[in-house]
Amino acid sequence: MASKKRKLAEENRVFNDAWTDLYFFINCNGKPLCLICQKTLTIQKEYNVKRHYDSEHKAKFACVVGESRKNKINALKSSVKNQQNVFKVQVQSNESNIRASLRVAEILAKSGRPFTDSELIKQCALVMAEEVCPDLKKKFENISLSARTCTRRTEDLGDNLCQQLREKAQQFEWFSLATDESNYVTDTAQLLIFVRGIDKNFNVYEELLHLCSLKGTTTGEDLFCNLEQALVSMQLPWEKLVSVTTDGGRNMSGQNKGLVGRIKSKLAEIGCAIPLFFHCIIHQEALCSKVVSWKEVMDIVVSTVNYIRKNGLTHRQFQQFLSDTEANHRDVVYYSEVRWLSRGAVLKRFFDLRKEINTFMNEKGKSIPELTDTQWLIDLGFLTDVTHELNTLNVRLQGKKKLISDMYTDVKAFQMKIKLFIKHIDEKKLDHFPNCKEAVEEAGINFHWKIDKMKDILIQLQSQFSDRFCDFEKVSSKLKVFANPFSCDIEEVPSNLQMNMIDLQSNDVLKSTFYELKDLVKFYGSLPSDFDELKKFAQQFITIFGSTYLCEQTFSIVNYRKNKCASRLTDEHLRAILRIATTNMTANIQEIASQIQPQTSH
Repeated sequence: MASKKRKLAEENRVFNDAWTDLYFFINCNGKPLCLICQKTLTIQKEYNVKRHYDSEHKAKFACVVGESRKNKINALKSSVKNQQNVFKVQVQSNESNIRASLRVAEILAKSGRPFTDSELIKQCALVMAEEVCPDLKKKFENISLSARTCTRRTEDLGDNLCQQLREKAQQFEWFSLATDESNYVTDTAQLLIFVRGIDKNFNVYEELLHLCSLKGTTTGEDLFCNLEQALVSMQLPWEKLVSVTTDGGRNMSGQNKGLVGRIKSKLAEIGCAIPLFFHCIIHQEALCSKVVSWKEVMDIVVSTVNYIRKNGLTHRQFQQFLSDTEANHRDVVYYSEVRWLSRGAVLKRFFDLRKEINTFMNEKGKSIPELTDTQWLIDLGFLTDVTHELNTLNVRLQGKKKLISDMYTDVKAFQMKIKLFIKHIDEKKLDHFPNCKEAVEEAGINFHWKIDKMKDILIQLQSQFSDRFCDFEKVSSKLKVFANPFSCDIEEVPSNLQMNMIDLQSNDVLKSTFYELKDLVKFYGSLPSDFDELKKFAQQFITIFGSTYLCEQTFSIVNYRKNKCASRLTDEHLRAILRIATTNMTANIQEIASQIQPQTSH
């Protein structure tokens, strides 16, 4: 039987150092390299090395012997090394240029600037180099920063972040979604989906899952199809879905044909547990605030502000008037009903400038009787105080990585404040209404006749807060357990957690750790494996979005980035920009640069 031929790799051939003196060859990355012609041989075998030398160079170099031969070999070695170093430096320079263009593209995406700004940045860099280090200007010129290059770099960064999220998503123990839909400048509907996932080590990731453009209808079925596609693309299983938070619109929260209804029917089909559904807590707070409209006050404020600001000359004269009188502010603020904090800001500025506004309007022949009416001014002060409290609550509810327990605690605390406000109004106290108190003191009158109106507004506000947040109220007992496991009653704890909870509450070391860390994520992550059920319970509640704040914030970036001057920005580019602008991850620029073919700037 014929013996099987061995492969070259199996022969374990090594370079023989003697070949350098005999045949002018050196070892280059495991292959023989001729120092004379710089040709590399495929097979590392003395027969091949000797044959190459004899046929190509022996006639010329056979007479070079002794010390002359050694000097020649050293000179040739030095020449080859210099050539290799030049090539290596060039490669490193090209990679540095690519990394620089990637970092510029990343900065532009995070700041919401157009791709064409990269060309302006290069011009600025060249000017600075010319003034500071003229000898290095050539290096800056070689960096490619054209608008087209910036576009490609943004795509590369977005793809890298997307791939990172896809890899991390495979490690999620549980995840939740926050989704919102809105229209922008070209009347195209945009669906934003954010995901918050947690792995076994309690690392929390809050990232943009997908941005979808809805060219046609925006029914619950349309939203569901896009959401399902996003989950499939990231390989996120329905079984790990904990909750979905929406803006409360009909196509979102509809129980039959809305997004919520379609998710329920889908999970029922595949036999999975139905997740929790929440209406954004900030939206609910804003809806509660609408009862504090007090039309008699707001109409006068809005009409006066509009008169001052609608005409350019009048507006400039008013600003100059405030400057001359050394007022505390330099202008009034426009009212926008769709902005959550607008009303409070408008009222506070108007109340602070009420005297200056009255004087200015009288000079213009547009006298406003209410500005000298002490009863109306007291109403204005009271409305300013109440809206200030509502704005304070709204701001507390905003932010990234907010835990649902903290948000619900803020709402419950505000409900207790309303009870206190009602009690104080009954007792004719204005300690928590500084602007109203100031108006009463200036008027020098008794405000008892205003008690019923003020109390009525507060009771309406209290009723609104009691009627809403029912979705949060359903899980309030579990939220208490999650927020402070050491203060809950064992009887009120779910049965699967009772054994873990008894062990936890009996452990003084863990109790001390809880109060020292003051961070629920870190505390639950530090628990030993004996508390698996409790850790699983905590992981689920850590992932829940209490609001769609991230979606609202991102829509602001969309409106800024995709305006009338940049309405042709494609969905792919917009998705990459938003992913870069909202991520908490870091793009692997070194990895991206190594995969890009270098090219010198024109």
